Amino acid sequence: MSFFGTVWNSFVYILKHSFVTLTGVVLLLIASIAFVPSKLARKKRAIIGILHVSAHLASALILMLLLELGLETCIQHKLIATSGYHSLYQWYRSVESEHFPDPTGLRERIEQFGFYPACIKYLMSAFDIPEVIAAATRTNICKNGIQSLSRGGAIIYYASVFLFFWVSSTPVVSLVFGSYLYICINWLHIHFDEAFSSLRIANYKSFTRFHINPDDDLEVFTLAIDTVHWMLNRLKAIEELDGQFTSVRLIVIFEHVPRIFG
Repeated sequence: MSFFGTVWNSFVYILKHSFVTLTGVVLLLIASIAFVPSKLARKKRAIIGILHVSAHLASALILMLLLELGLETCIQHKLIATSGYHSLYQWYRSVESEHFPDPTGLRERIEQFGFYPACIKYLMSAFDIPEVIAAATRTNICKNGIQSLSRGGAIIYYASVFLFFWVSSTPVVSLVFGSYLYICINWLHIHFDEAFSSLRIANYKSFTRFHINPDDDLEVFTLAIDTVHWMLNRLKAIEELDGQFTSVRLIVIFEHVPRIFG
């Protein structure tokens, strides 16, 4: 079976069996359609939302399959899944006396309370995530299915996979959403507010000033300029522009807000 055929089969499995994932996809679809500006027709909003969610879903499935492919490759080359959950701890115990000497006998006194070996053991398991994923848990899933795991084992497996998936999916999600905004701005002419800062447009600058007059009234003024003169980028004095600020506009949002103090 081809790689993309496996991606399609995974999508079909989500629709038929994975109710939690399907619920998440439906909620994401609703949010994506609602995110599209309401000035478009409902049909166009639905199409844009479906395409947006499809891109995210396809990226997620491809990343998960790549993660599984990487784990399987490491297992076949015997890089992981060679000695169970606690392989890192077992290696540490084998070199502990040589590289971590205890001349004062502190380790033996701590071991009497039962904290020392257990803490090191489970902390190392937490940091050895590939081994946790690919050890007996994954082997058991491949042979007997996910139903064979206990509730605690399933939680550990999902949490371990999530940590790896989060690292790989974060830049991909940003790429998909950035591409969505790029297409919407250049071809659909929507989402200008959401993508304005990332467009790095030098023009259309403004600032607001507040003034409280002697009568305790608040005056608000916004000074806006449509086209930023190129000399501003060279920190020239405003007087040297010689009247080039022909596009400066004074926008009075509201002149008086009476009695805001006292």
